[in-house]
Amino acid sequence: MHERIEIRVIDDIVCVAPSGDLDLVTAPSLRAALEEAAALGPARIVLTLRDVTFLDSTALGVIVHGLRIATDRGRVLTLTAPTPSVRRVLTATGLDDLLEEGA
Repeated sequence: MHERIEIRVIDDIVCVAPSGDLDLVTAPSLRAALEEAAALGPARIVLTLRDVTFLDSTALGVIVHGLRIATDRGRVLTLTAPTPSVRRVLTATGLDDLLEEGA
């Protein structure tokens, strides 16, 4: 477990669930959590954004890094349950392509 970020393996999925602001201060913890998730083994990583209240450009860069790490290891990274404000940021940057259907 990282500061404000929970990592759980459920069946064949690694769930990464941060909470609060994802910004310059918390980005290193998110990066470490996504790298740990990619190393765990399950082919699918889900980054749950339900409890994220703010997402800045540093955190967006970390999500892109997580996508690259996952892809390099043959994993799939998807995003789910963004709050409306986080969804707007994802849409503006094109990262909404990573959102699960119906998310």
